Amino acid sequence: MITLAMVGLGYWGPNLLRNFAQLPDCHVKVCCDLDPRSLTKAKQQYPYLSVTDNYDTLLSAPEIDAIVIAAPARTHYVLAQKALQHGKHLFVEKPLTLDVQQAIDDVVFVNLQFPNAVMAHIQLSWLDPHKIRRTTIV
Repeated sequence: MITLAMVGLGYWGPNLLRNFAQLPDCHVKVCCDLDPRSLTKAKQQYPYLSVTDNYDTLLSAPEIDAIVIAAPARTHYVLAQKALQHGKHLFVEKPLTLDVQQAIDDVVFVNLQFPNAVMAHIQLSWLDPHKIRRTTIV
């Protein structure tokens, strides 16, 4: 069972909420949105949900395994980056970012930090055939 937090209940978020809520191995625990009307509507449809307007509470909640982001596109990159830095699994509605450079930077260079101090640094590029491909695990 994976426990999710849903971020963004505007245009596409309610569809994702409905679909994730129907999955047998998925439990949507909390929804986050800045619009109190959206939170009220979600709570009416799914009475078991907790609701919040504070994204940081989701990041610090150890019971949340994954975060689904369907907030305004301009916020996707920052919200996704924070979730990954807090060790959360992530689903981001497209686009990941509105800035091509941000997308390239995060796709090409990946740093994985594990709780036991093991670190994996991976450099990948399928965009530019001249870039170095290297994997280092320390």
